[in-house]
Amino acid sequence: MAVRLSICDVLDAIAANDSSLLTLVGKPIENSLINKMAFAVLEDHKCELNATSEMEMGGFDYDKILSAYQKINVQFFYTITEEHALPILAQSIHDMSSEELILRQSAFRLLLSFIEFSAEILNRSPKSDLIWSEVSIQHIVHNFFLKHMGNAMDKEGAVKKSLWCCLLFFRVDCRASVTVGAEVEMPNTLKLLAGKAVGDSPLGRTENNIRIASYAKIALLSSLEPMLCEWGGAARIQLGHIVWIDLFRQMVLKLPKVANLDSYRALCSDDAEQDFFNNIVHLQKHRRARALSRFRNIVISGSLSEAITNKVFVPLLFSMLFDLQDGKDEHIRSGCIDALASISGCMKWNQYYALLMRCFRDLTLKPDKQKLLLRLICSILDQYHFSESSLVQIDKKVSACVPPDPYATSLASSLTLRECTSSAELPVIQASLCKNLLPKIQKLLTSDSDNVNVNISLVALKLLKLLPSEIMDLQLPTIIHRISNFLKNRLESVRDEARSALAACLRELGLEFLQFIVKVLKSTLKRGYELHVLGYTLNFMLSKFLMNPICGKLDYCLEELLSVVENDILGDVSEEKRAHLHKQLTQKMKSKLETMLSSIAAGIECNPSVNQTDLFIFTIALLKMCLSSKYESVIIAALRCLPPLVRLPLPSLESQADNIKNSLLVIAQGSVNASSQLTESCIKLLTALLRSTRVTLSADQLHMLIQFPMFVDFAKNPSFAALSLLKAIVHRKLVVPEIYDIVQIVAELMVQSQLEPIRKKCSQILLQFLLGYHLSEKRLQQHLDFLLANLRYEHSTGREAALEMLHAIILKFPRNIIDAQSQTMFVHLVVSLANDDDSKVRSMTAAAIKCLIGHVNTHSLHSILEYSLSWYLGGNHTLWSAAAQVLGLLVEVMRKSFEKNLSRVLPVLRNILQSALSALTSIQQNSSDEAVAPFWKEAYYSLVLLEKLLCQFHNLFFDRELEDIWEICAFLLHPHLWLRNISNRILSVYFAAVTTACRDKEVSMGTFFLMKPSILFLVAVSLCCQLKVPLIDDAAGIIILQNLVFSICGLHSLLVELEFVDVPKFWSNLERGEQERFLKAFGALDPRKGSMILASFTSDASGQHNQQQHPFISYLLQRMGKITFQMDDNQMKIVFNCFKSVSPKLLGCYGISSPIGDDDLHNYAYLLLLPLYRVIEGYTGKIVSDDLKQFAQEVSESIRDIIGMQNFVQVYSQIRKNLKVKRDKRKQQEKIMAVVNPTRNAKRKLRIAAKHRAHKKRKIMTMKMGRWM
Repeated sequence: MAVRLSICDVLDAIAANDSSLLTLVGKPIENSLINKMAFAVLEDHKCELNATSEMEMGGFDYDKILSAYQKINVQFFYTITEEHALPILAQSIHDMSSEELILRQSAFRLLLSFIEFSAEILNRSPKSDLIWSEVSIQHIVHNFFLKHMGNAMDKEGAVKKSLWCCLLFFRVDCRASVTVGAEVEMPNTLKLLAGKAVGDSPLGRTENNIRIASYAKIALLSSLEPMLCEWGGAARIQLGHIVWIDLFRQMVLKLPKVANLDSYRALCSDDAEQDFFNNIVHLQKHRRARALSRFRNIVISGSLSEAITNKVFVPLLFSMLFDLQDGKDEHIRSGCIDALASISGCMKWNQYYALLMRCFRDLTLKPDKQKLLLRLICSILDQYHFSESSLVQIDKKVSACVPPDPYATSLASSLTLRECTSSAELPVIQASLCKNLLPKIQKLLTSDSDNVNVNISLVALKLLKLLPSEIMDLQLPTIIHRISNFLKNRLESVRDEARSALAACLRELGLEFLQFIVKVLKSTLKRGYELHVLGYTLNFMLSKFLMNPICGKLDYCLEELLSVVENDILGDVSEEKRAHLHKQLTQKMKSKLETMLSSIAAGIECNPSVNQTDLFIFTIALLKMCLSSKYESVIIAALRCLPPLVRLPLPSLESQADNIKNSLLVIAQGSVNASSQLTESCIKLLTALLRSTRVTLSADQLHMLIQFPMFVDFAKNPSFAALSLLKAIVHRKLVVPEIYDIVQIVAELMVQSQLEPIRKKCSQILLQFLLGYHLSEKRLQQHLDFLLANLRYEHSTGREAALEMLHAIILKFPRNIIDAQSQTMFVHLVVSLANDDDSKVRSMTAAAIKCLIGHVNTHSLHSILEYSLSWYLGGNHTLWSAAAQVLGLLVEVMRKSFEKNLSRVLPVLRNILQSALSALTSIQQNSSDEAVAPFWKEAYYSLVLLEKLLCQFHNLFFDRELEDIWEICAFLLHPHLWLRNISNRILSVYFAAVTTACRDKEVSMGTFFLMKPSILFLVAVSLCCQLKVPLIDDAAGIIILQNLVFSICGLHSLLVELEFVDVPKFWSNLERGEQERFLKAFGALDPRKGSMILASFTSDASGQHNQQQHPFISYLLQRMGKITFQMDDNQMKIVFNCFKSVSPKLLGCYGISSPIGDDDLHNYAYLLLLPLYRVIEGYTGKIVSDDLKQFAQEVSESIRDIIGMQNFVQVYSQIRKNLKVKRDKRKQQEKIMAVVNPTRNAKRKLRIAAKHRAHKKRKIMTMKMGRWM
């Protein structure tokens, strides 16, 4: 604050001694810069843009600051010169990094005004009487906007500058004969200089001194600019990233001719999903990653300005890279690294070298980011492009390759510059790499000598590859030996890290260096356990590198590799391993041996030199040997290998299939244990034979097979292998009498088994049996009766299996059988639908009934319809819910043909809904428990039926005879969640129909029954009350949001037709029913004060209101803002989404409505922004997620775009002021209470302490969860 006021004093001193600042271009003093420019001096030498509060010590007077900002617009810049505009722009640059949103937005608006002014200057026809020129605009954009934009992007680079820099600039550039001691206080020095520069020199006011003084004044004003921009320091720069990105986008669109900004138009898009500037700062991480990918592709195309990219986007990418949390957001981190690497690939050597040096400098400043920076350095070194192949000889046209303006140099032209670079520069580049970069990497290697660092080694190798071969030969052994020495360490973690480093080095160097690395390893690892490490390390490197075929590339070092392998398998190392195995042949060791054999097999399989025929013959011979083994486990393993072979089209398989079948039956029959692995292997192979070949089983073999123990104990101990074999038998339609009994057991298992794979397999077998085998009518009826009876099975899994089988039978059985069984099946299914308490079973039952209705003939369908109508129209209310469900299914199947039954169904439906509402009204006084609300189930399924009828018969929406049905709005406040959800869905369909009718038929919205102000207001209030209860899913939230938006916008459209809102007159013209709805709605919004608020609105003393600000809507928005903080984050997001959607409608006429006073708290904009402000600034009194804060910021910005920056800042400032008044009042009351009632105050402090402890505990748990995830 002191520095800011001191700079204002400097400007005051300049103005006091220079008449040019008092009167500009012949204008009188009242229109001078003192009254117009942003650094206008107040009576007590304080500037309006830095006005301090008279009430708060050290605070700002935001009203005066905002007033000053509002005076500065496009026309204002026509009245000042470039040197006078710089302090104003500098003040805005500083405020762009402010914590206060209103200051950031005001500063952003001012800078936008200057950009618009610049566009007008650049597009105007030449005029000599204007102060500004195209050159001055270019100068400010080049040396001011882009410079500070880059500083703002680089939060680490914004170092606070000393005022003595200004003094040196003044002395050197202006050569003024002024000498000031270093002991003078900086602000006083500047003030002294300001006075001396204008004419107080002891040499007098000579022409030369006056000219020097003029230069000094300009230099001083220009020198103040960086200090004003850096007041906030580095800590606040990152707050302005979003506004700076928006500002740069506006510069690209409006100033395409300046500094080659037009090259960045490729990053812009009308589609927000594709626009780079919108996505790079977006809340959603995948959109930021996509923006980085798009930026990288455009950089590679070479069309962007090199200077702007280096100045603005390189700092931005570094800032994004350092802000990411370790272990998270890898896709964004990779995107930043790839983008920086692609930029480096298009740089000239000086910029490329500076980028590398910045990375090494950050390695020292940010040791915690070492791994990330080394990864970035590797990517930059991969983009090295200064080799001899990229250089050509210089010719006479070289000078034409260098453009005069660095901002006009694109990344594509920088490629041309590289080609025009003399090859004489290559030694200089190599010397820089060798003398500057290589020592830094060597220092990194030696500084961490106790640890293996893969990334440092990789960076060293990448750099060595860029240097001459003699340096490579000299330095490479040191690096490889250093890593190899770590393999001697006793700690396995250190050895693993060293192996990873060697594998990375081999991947970087290529297989040409494998022999060299193997020799180093052999010379390092010579004795004892080191030899074991040598073999394992070689295997590790080859397994990591040899992912693809590389025929012949290992031949040159095959002897070295085989020597290690031979010693490891056949030499002393092998003997040590064999002795170790004999001592410790554990299950773990067996597993390792199996893994080794699997690796050998995998190597043979991927080796392209292996002949497939020879390999197949070898495999068959090996299996033959294994099948003759005396060990049962070997035979089992061999049998498991045969099913894949059986599926192949082998010529000899058909001829030998019978022998194989007989052998398998003999082995299985001779097995003692029915559940042994040998028996299961035989059964699986036999199953494969039956499925894949023409092999069949005779009646005797099948009879013998069924007598096996696995089929005898089938009911008690079902085997999946036995079921698979049985399925293959049924598929081949092999018939023996016993098969029918086994299928009956299978049907029972399908229902009773608790294992889902068993139930699925049994279901497949039973369906295949019913469709493929000839069944008598009696046996078929037995199976159907079994399924229908098990619709009442005690476990839901069994009922689901029975329903699934019935559904399949209805679909696949002949139509005549289904027609004959339709009545019986329908009754049983309806009983299940009405009585089952499992939601999944009910859903499957409804699907089965619908399928049955769709697959019966007309006569059966008519019977089902009549049954359902008789239940629904009858007096037995226990049948109403089931009948309504069936009628809904009939509507879905019959579609338009159901229309003739509407006259019978709709009156009953109306009566049921009215009965439910009457019953609810009678018990609301006593209880709100959904379980005791009568007729809720009947009403729910009747509403589901109504929803299906409306989808089929659109004329029902606006039928005058059915208007009383639309009293379903009362169900929006029903205690049962199902009724609230179905009512929301029906309202959503109705609102969509109204929208379509208004658009297509061009009718007024007010002609529809539900489009009355009282109903829409009640609907909106009911939906707000619904949000107080946690939602069951996102779909319900979306429907609530859509209905809430439509009801508020529709209410506004109806009320806005009045020129002035005379609420008492409006109230008196309403019908009795509408008044009751408003009264009910106000009572629901605020049970304690709602009726009083409504009475105050409708009293004669309320007066008239503006047509754009109806008090009913204002009160609704006010209550929505208050109850928002009683909700969870999901409900709060719905409310904010609603604000975002309704704001164009409510605030669309904001500019043409009459001005709203600062104290008018019923202003729509005020009411919409108030809860958003509290969330953004953290005044909610609860924990709010960062995602919700970001979303509130987005909604706030959308409202800003609608009402304009100036109005937005005014409303935002008023919110801030009012909340501050409330907080001060509350604090004052607390202080009074501490004196008057200390006991109560002590209890209040205890509650606050408990709240803080709970908050701290939640915060700690949140941090722990973040680390765990």
